[in-house]
Amino acid sequence: MAAGAAALLVLSLSGVALVARRAGGWRHWFAPLRGPLAGRLHAEIARIAVIGFVLSSTTALWMTASTFDLLPDGAGAPAGRAVSGQTGARR
Repeated sequence: MAAGAAALLVLSLSGVALVARRAGGWRHWFAPLRGPLAGRLHAEIARIAVIGFVLSSTTALWMTASTFDLLPDGAGAPAGRAVSGQTGARR
């Protein structure tokens, strides 16, 4: 699963770079595209789909790392002040 997720992430990021190159640079990422209809349609769908692909692949990599205990578990409580349990009111 991790290999497939890593491959999807690499393909997604390389696709982002190719769309940016086709659009004329990173500044023109959201600019209208020129060229044949099939190429424009493919790039427009890629602009939307890459969000889901990157989210899905990073989530899968995170879950795999968590399953194999490659991430810290966060079991340690943050250090704080000791509490005595007394209210401070005197009788």
